[in-house]
Amino acid sequence: KMKRMTVVGVVIALILTTLLVEADKDVTEECKKLGFDTKSLLCQDCDLFFEVTKDNELKKECKKCCSEQQIKQKYHAASISACRCNIKSFPEILHFFEKRSQAFGSKFTYQYVNGIMPTLFLKDERLAIKEQLRIDSWTSDDIEDF
Repeated sequence: KMKRMTVVGVVIALILTTLLVEADKDVTEECKKLGFDTKSLLCQDCDLFFEVTKDNELKKECKKCCSEQQIKQKYHAASISACRCNIKSFPEILHFFEKRSQAFGSKFTYQYVNGIMPTLFLKDERLAIKEQLRIDSWTSDDIEDF
């Protein structure tokens, strides 16, 4: 009788584990559709998104996809690309280019690329792009802090 209960317990545990894994896959797929990378998204980033966008719905969606992990990945270098034709529509980005970017030395570059919205590119030690973020609603302080 004890052996049978142990087998039943193991079977129940396997079923529950399978259900949890499937539910996690569903959440991961939903997050991908929303544009969130569950492997690298930290919950503190959701708070930053909210500060910048003031969008409660975005914050809720983000919080479903994030991790509480406090260790943030460090990148070797960063660059911002923006379109020269509409950079004046983003005075905070332009201000950062002109007044604040020099503080980061050779670890930061900016360039004008036709047709692109302001985008931050985060790079590894080989200068390969590892992450990119749209920053059109960010302030100069947001960029510097990030």
